[in-house]
Amino acid sequence: MTKVLITGAGGFLGEEIVNFFCKKKYLVLATLHNNKKKFKNKIRKKKIDLTKPLDIDFNPDVIVHCASKMPTKGHSGTKMFNDNVKMMNSILNFAKNKNVKYIFNMSSMSVYGSINKSLVVENIKIQNANLYGKSKIENEKLLENFVKKKNNTVGISLRLPGVVGLFSHSNFLSKVVEDLKKNKDIFAYNKYCKFNNIILAVDIAEFIEKTIKKNFYKKKYFSLNIASNYPIKLFNVIKLLKNKLKSESKVFWLKSNKKSFTIDFKNIKKIGFKARTTTNSILKLCKYHINK
Repeated sequence: MTKVLITGAGGFLGEEIVNFFCKKKYLVLATLHNNKKKFKNKIRKKKIDLTKPLDIDFNPDVIVHCASKMPTKGHSGTKMFNDNVKMMNSILNFAKNKNVKYIFNMSSMSVYGSINKSLVVENIKIQNANLYGKSKIENEKLLENFVKKKNNTVGISLRLPGVVGLFSHSNFLSKVVEDLKKNKDIFAYNKYCKFNNIILAVDIAEFIEKTIKKNFYKKKYFSLNIASNYPIKLFNVIKLLKNKLKSESKVFWLKSNKKSFTIDFKNIKKIGFKARTTTNSILKLCKYHINK
């Protein structure tokens, strides 16, 4: 039976991935910063400080690293950067002697910093990345270097857009959905820009499962964009959400000098990712909330 270690299981994405792999009957160990979190399934969980060396009686075939710290009140950006890097080093040191076959690192679109291109591809020039973005860049480099030394391990960093689901938060679409459900006014920018900055948590989990069933013979490390297929205008995104959620919110479109962009993800398609359309991703998100 394939063993999967999932960090950051107390967060939205980590919990979604834990529930997915439990349903698929994998042997899962979920790590989190406290033991208060309750899961849908009976799982093995462990409270752990990932910034310190890991002492876990578990030999995973796969590690999915979702844990990450953000700048918060009372914590400097420097501490957040250092903690995120410490966590990755701790994960890699643990994986070193465990014969881990796959390490999936949840990275972020924030690695690109200030985006001034209309299409975001993995090799565009990085400009003005904040400390959070820089911590993700550093973690990608650490994983890549680890894979080069550990030739039996495949490493994949997913540069995540807005990850959504029933309990998603802290991104544009999730906030819009919550405001629409409360019939609050919506203020948005770039009415006619194309938008595909969305991925369902379950689609990330499905990609991970399909990938661990493959064998990679040449390239062992990938830093990859992931998003939805066939971008649609942001105006239609919010219109669709509003109609499906039967919201009475008023939408106000504001002017902005900020350049909009869409996400190119042709490289992840090459290794088997099959994306939903942007429209279908939004419809699925609405379905979660309607059937809640």
